[in-house]
Amino acid sequence: MRFAPPNPLRIADRASGLNALSVRSYNERLVLSLLLQNEGISRMEIGEKTGLSAQTASVIVRSLEQEGLVSQGEAQRGRVGPPTIPLSLNPEGAYAVGVGFSRRRIDIALIDFIGTVRFHTQLPADEANPFPQSSDLFGAIRQAMT
Repeated sequence: MRFAPPNPLRIADRASGLNALSVRSYNERLVLSLLLQNEGISRMEIGEKTGLSAQTASVIVRSLEQEGLVSQGEAQRGRVGPPTIPLSLNPEGAYAVGVGFSRRRIDIALIDFIGTVRFHTQLPADEANPFPQSSDLFGAIRQAMT
């Protein structure tokens, strides 16, 4: 099962990034959103689709690679110029834990960086007290993360 991130940053036909240092976070989100929607895209394509300069796109991608959020694929040769290196999000770059409470059960899920559910479990809930003991809840979360 796969979920899209909530309210993803949508990339318009004429999306543009800004090169000012104060908007680096925006540009990083723009690049991450583009990689989520276009697996295997190159640095050059990132620059073209976002309007970022080649240098800015390269600096952002390098930073995201160092953080473990982006990974490089095999170089694609056979074209004019240097080989194209496809980029994609690293599913193991980050995780999120979600906990949902209802009257009858508690759902716990671990989701990777690209939105794939890696673990899901349910705990029974008592209608009189729908919140479980913290040890049960944290035990299930610990189990999800191992």
